[in-house]
Amino acid sequence: MRVMAVDPGSANIGVSIFDNDKLVYCTRLNYTSSYEKFVDKLNDILSKVYHEFLRLAHKYEVQAICWEIVPAIGNMNHKDFVVSVSAALKILAFHYELQWQGVPANTVKKLFTGNGRASKDEMRDTVLQIFPDFKEKFPEIGFRAYDAYDSVAIGTVARTRGSWHTPTSSNLTGSEI
Repeated sequence: MRVMAVDPGSANIGVSIFDNDKLVYCTRLNYTSSYEKFVDKLNDILSKVYHEFLRLAHKYEVQAICWEIVPAIGNMNHKDFVVSVSAALKILAFHYELQWQGVPANTVKKLFTGNGRASKDEMRDTVLQIFPDFKEKFPEIGFRAYDAYDSVAIGTVARTRGSWHTPTSSNLTGSEI
């Protein structure tokens, strides 16, 4: 199964794509906007993000999308943006009838490293351990590009745990965002 995994953040977004067990793509997206008002800025950035997700989904013939469910903490702008990115992913899944799942952050950490409170460095180090050729395949991903490493962890956990949803009205609880 070809899976797009996303670590939605307010400043950077990590994106990885797997073809079965093979990691074929990994990047860190960073979008800015010249708009001043938060709502205009949010709409501008979400439009860019959605179109990039769509481009990648088509290019890699993605069959499923997963993302990290981030606790609703921090300032409102941060929370709104992260939740909106997650909603954009779910809308993409619904529109193209892709399987999807949101995975809580502590679940990703626990299943990936064995520690539900793993640090960003522990997450990165585990990615480099599981994918020893990561730095050769993706040299543009810096040592502190934690969102990119987290997207790899999210995709690894989602693929191994299953729990995929299909875009039907019977499973629209809202708790996955």
